[in-house]
Amino acid sequence: MSPQDEAAEILIRMFETIARGMNKRLKEEHKSEIRRACALLATDGTLAALDDLPRTSPAEVAVAFVNEAERDPGYQEWKRRRAELGRAEANRG
Repeated sequence: MSPQDEAAEILIRMFETIARGMNKRLKEEHKSEIRRACALLATDGTLAALDDLPRTSPAEVAVAFVNEAERDPGYQEWKRRRAELGRAEANRG
């Protein structure tokens, strides 16, 4: 497996973990975009420059991402509005 393919698979697993945490699924279209982005990064040497970054499991990254989002007031407002819309739709149905 090439470094760009490995990087793409790591990112896909990470985003799949995040999506599952939100009861969503990562679409095949988005997986293709991640693979394409990694291919583009590999063409200019950017990916090689990332080799010295500390290794972190996708699950650890996903948890850190979700925890950070939970502390963001903008995210909290969005989450509150989304819940209100969900309740309003449930009451209509």
